[in-house]
Amino acid sequence: MFILTQEQFADNGRENVEEFINFWNNYYLPINEQGQQINEAIDYLVQLNIGHQLTAQNVIELLRWKLPRFYTHPQKRSGLPNTKVVRIIHAIKKLNHFRQAELVTEPVADEFRKTAQKLVPTEGTIQFFLFHICRPWQYPIADKNVFRVFYRLIHNQRNDAVTWEIYSNGYINFFKELAQEYGVDGNHISVEYVQQLKIIDNALMSFGRFLGKYDRQLH
Repeated sequence: MFILTQEQFADNGRENVEEFINFWNNYYLPINEQGQQINEAIDYLVQLNIGHQLTAQNVIELLRWKLPRFYTHPQKRSGLPNTKVVRIIHAIKKLNHFRQAELVTEPVADEFRKTAQKLVPTEGTIQFFLFHICRPWQYPIADKNVFRVFYRLIHNQRNDAVTWEIYSNGYINFFKELAQEYGVDGNHISVEYVQQLKIIDNALMSFGRFLGKYDRQLH
């Protein structure tokens, strides 16, 4: 089996962010953190409905796009309602209230964090995905693949734990810094801006999957 050594990861750093992002973006495949192919029939940017309120259908499609195994509504085999999704779409007013906030202060973020915890009791990808779908220009997608890159580049650690502490106090700033270094600066509420941010997310996802497969000491 081909296994890379730590020395062979040396070129995958932040010395040349543009080259790093462009290279790994070329290897992006629409696969979620469970190795399932993301439904390309769902237009992620369209469903974000940037500039408008989220609709229940937007939320249904985005959740299915991110984690179809657990968040497809109605359930694929039985056709029954998916209670996980139903719980979230019943809170659509709270999601849109957070989306429409002019300024997300710490108290505002903390209040939505409480809402997200009630809607998705398990801390991790989907709980933080609610932040993202509400304000994709401010909160990046978080999962074990991109966190694996964060731990590797920032802390030189082999880790992929997705926690709120790391997301709110580490990964968000890391992502913003990458965006600035890549030339995607600002905090614009536009499809074009979020589309550029998705390129960065794609690159991190690709490199994170690569680390997960070949940096065997992580396991």
